[in-house]
Amino acid sequence: MATNEIKELLARYYDGLTTEEEEARLAQLLDDNGVRVGTGSACSSKNRYSRVILACGADEATADGVLRLSLSKATTEEECREAAAVVTRCARELRERMR
Repeated sequence: MATNEIKELLARYYDGLTTEEEEARLAQLLDDNGVRVGTGSACSSKNRYSRVILACGADEATADGVLRLSLSKATTEEECREAAAVVTRCARELRERMR
C-alpha cells in the first residue's frame, strides 16, 4: 500500500509560540536539554514559513508555532518517548515563564 507519510520527520504545532523570539527560546531550551529541533522552513533558510505546512492548510500564525524533529530508522521508541517528554516539559516551562 502506498503512503504519503515521511516517517523520519515530525512537525509539531505549539500554541502560543507566536513570534520568532518565542520559537527561538523554546528551540534553545530544548537544545539545552539535549533535543535538537528546527524552526521555520526546512526547504530554504530564506523562508520564515514552511511551504509544506502552509500547503497543509495552516495559516502563518500556526506555522509560527511549528517545530521540526528529525528521526532516522535508528531512532528507538525509547528515544522518541524521552524526546517527547523533554519537549512537553520545556513547552510548559516556557509558557509558565511567558505568563
